[in-house]
Amino acid sequence: MSQQNLVRRQIPPSHAQQKIFKGIRLNDDDKLLNAMTVAVTTSLSSMVGLGARNIVLLKFYDSALPFLTRQQCMAILARFQSGVEDAMALMDDQALPAEFHATVLKETNECIARLRMIIEG
Repeated sequence: MSQQNLVRRQIPPSHAQQKIFKGIRLNDDDKLLNAMTVAVTTSLSSMVGLGARNIVLLKFYDSALPFLTRQQCMAILARFQSGVEDAMALMDDQALPAEFHATVLKETNECIARLRMIIEG
């Protein structure tokens, strides 16, 4: 695969990244390095926030799930599956890496399995 094809498959830069790199030429080493540092720092901050949110949601999920009745789990399962289907339909229009889709499916299947364990007793 050529370098040109690799560039085309990448996700386009975010609005924030476009602002960071606006007006910088590749031969402006200091400006480019500073802009890259800002972009990496911004990305890391976003990842840290997502990781923290994930921990909180997982702990909530693990705490709440044992208290749900069979009927509640059946209702949650139906609504959850519908919501995931809607979200996946929206994601089909986006250029996202295969790993993203694989993780969504893996996490979805794990949630469904836990709900079904309660439903089936």
